[in-house]
Amino acid sequence: MAATERLVVATGIANIHARIPSAAETGGRILSALHPGRSVLGLGISHAGFMKHATGGTYVKQLSMMRSYLERMDAVSPAIEPGAARPARLLAAVGPKMIELSGSGADPWIVSEQAVAIGGDREDQLRRAHAHIGMYLQAPNYRNSWLRQGFDETDFVPGGSDRLVRALVGMGSAEDAAAAVTAHLYAGADHVVVQILGDTDVTDLRPYLRELAAALNLQAPAQPRPAAPKN
Repeated sequence: MAATERLVVATGIANIHARIPSAAETGGRILSALHPGRSVLGLGISHAGFMKHATGGTYVKQLSMMRSYLERMDAVSPAIEPGAARPARLLAAVGPKMIELSGSGADPWIVSEQAVAIGGDREDQLRRAHAHIGMYLQAPNYRNSWLRQGFDETDFVPGGSDRLVRALVGMGSAEDAAAAVTAHLYAGADHVVVQILGDTDVTDLRPYLRELAAALNLQAPAQPRPAAPKN
């Protein structure tokens, strides 16, 4: 953040099981004090299988845990960073009850996520999309959400069915991917997080981002020309 002037940075997604509420709140206020209006604190409850494997602990009553976590954040004294505004909070919400809690605050946002696979041929894009969705299929939270949306157990094959993958990942040309992104805005989202799917974790995604930005008519602010050197 110190290397930029306008970039807004969000944590996506900070696991509330891995950090105490006062530390999360204090860190958020420090960032807000250093870079006003440029930080967003994303919080989530993670997934049962991951947490039990990682910590050996239990995973119960996640809604009440998140509610208590937010209350304990609110209880942190303003003296931590006097005058610093609290950064915006986002809750990772898949189920209806967590979505309801997310919308209970003042001036709520809807921030959705859209994965896109562009570049290469259709077969290559579909391969990347299956690899991406396959990770989410390991989480019951997501499978339950997709069941509520009209998919069924036949869609939960390894990597996901073609029907599931094509519904969740924007594929084709950059213009096709842009249409998948803007569909969220037309449906009422305030912001859309775009996740570009590359071939590997080290793929340079910048060419894909430039293609998508052009299709979305996004342009970087004009930079002033440097002054001509004086003789």
